[in-house]
This record gives sequence, C-alpha cells and structure tokens, in this order.
Amino acid sequence: MLFISRRKNQSIVIGDDITVSVVDIGEGRVRLGIDVPNEESVRRSEASSGEQSLEALLDRFTESRPGPHQDEETHLPGIREIESLFRDKIADEGGHFCGFERRNGNYYIRSLVPGEEVVAKNDSIQSGVALRIKRPSIFICHYTLRRICTNGLMMRNHGFAREIRRVESPADDYAVQCVLAEISEAIAEFASPEHRTFVAQRMRAARGMSLEGLPHLEALRNRLRAVAGESVFRGIGRRFRSNGDSSLFGLVNAITATARDEADPGLKWRLEELGGEILTLVSVSDPTERASRETFVRKSVAA
Repeated sequence: MLFISRRKNQSIVIGDDITVSVVDIGEGRVRLGIDVPNEESVRRSEASSGEQSLEALLDRFTESRPGPHQDEETHLPGIREIESLFRDKIADEGGHFCGFERRNGNYYIRSLVPGEEVVAKNDSIQSGVALRIKRPSIFICHYTLRRICTNGLMMRNHGFAREIRRVESPADDYAVQCVLAEISEAIAEFASPEHRTFVAQRMRAARGMSLEGLPHLEALRNRLRAVAGESVFRGIGRRFRSNGDSSLFGLVNAITATARDEADPGLKWRLEELGGEILTLVSVSDPTERASRETFVRKSVAA
C-alpha cells in the first residue's frame, strides 16, 4: 500500500483518468473530491460488501498502465514511457520522484536529487529536475526546493531549461529513441550540483536587494499580475507585506509560497517559473546574464 501525505487543496492522480483532491479537513474527517471517467462508479467501501471499493478501483487503474509508446496521445514517446525514463534517470542520480500531476491534458513531474546548498542560517536548498508535457512539447528544467518552507522555483534562463519536441504518431522507433535520448541528456544536465550553486548565489544576493528603487518595478508588477491573475496577485501582495521581508528575496518567497499552496498545477508551475525569473533581476556583471535580465524586463513591459 502506498501512503501519501496531502494538504487541503492538494491532490493525487491515479493513472491518466482519476484525480483525488483534498477539499476540506475537519475534526476526525477528510472531505475528498474525486474526478473519474463517466463510465466508472465510485462508492463508499462500507456501503455494501458486494460493491467495488474506491481503493480497488484506484488499484485497477494503477495496475493497467499502458506499455511503451502506448497512450491516447498523438505524439511519441508516450506519457508513461517518459515518466518511466524520468524515474529511472532520477534514480540513477540517487534522487527520488516527488510528484506527478495532470490537468487539461498537461502533465507536471518533479524530482529531487541528493545534496544541499546553504542560503542563510537554517535555510538551505535542495535541487532536482522538473518536467512538463504540453502536447507536443516537453519542457525540462532545473528545480529548486527550499527545505525550510518547501517552496519550489524554476529558472528558465541561463541554460536552466530545454524544450524537446515529441514526434507525431505513428513514428519509427529510431525517431522515438532519439527523443528519449535527448530527454535523458537534459535530466542528467539539470540534475548537476553546479545549477544548485548558481541558484543559491542568486538567493543570497537577492536577500540584500531592496525593491525600493528597483528599475522597472511597475513592469514587474504588471508581469506578476498577468501571470497570476488579479485575485492571486492580491494574495501574493498580502503575503509579501505580512512576511516582514521587503527585499527581492521576500517577493520571490511570497510568490513561491503561493505556488506551494496552489491547487491548479498549471498556475503552480507558472508561479514557480516566475519566482525563478525574478532572481534574474539580481545585479550581475556577466554580459550574458545581463542580457537575460534585460529579456525578462522586456517581457514584463510587454505584459
């Protein structure tokens, strides 16, 4: 039996078609929301000894996973083959798989590998690899998790991310294997400790960088509002004002804490990306990094 801890508004995905969400937590009870195909029924296990329990239904969906190159997608490799490769490569790095979510045909996978980097006293980060499948593309990037608060972020700049195109089905095995090889290479690249060190350096610098007088601050607000939406944007503002840290790091923390508590995996991913992008505002001297920062500012103005 698999045991998983979930908070309110978090969920688990079983196979490709079942999502179980924690809707409410009360005294002595947990209220669940269950999204299953119309042709399947869900019953309380105690309702009738002759009826199929939810656990049995979920077990059946978990066990009947498609084989290699087989899923409902029109592109290859298949979702399950990508997931299996991801698990194997992360295991090769000594890491572990820490999440698989599906929403609106998109898939979100995260992992962590061994090793930590100290950012401040009693505050360290662990890193890994995140992967998103949005037909027909695969996005792979470096993933960072703060140990003290479990906030995660992703940096798409500075060679921290890669987009890989799947091939249309039907496709010959060689073409599929080429895509798998590229995925494998990207996972190994973004799992390297050098990426974690780079992010830690940015976080330390951001702690001493005040938002007061920050160039293009209004553009940054507009970018955040465009990504998060008005309601979430206001919630991030309240969290930022209440955490007592007016630095750039404090803003990143408010955004990634909101992402941590977000039930929508797509919005969670976008907020974690934005948290990483904002770290590019840290003052740098390297011309390549400066160009990346200026790209972010141009995107903010456009938003």
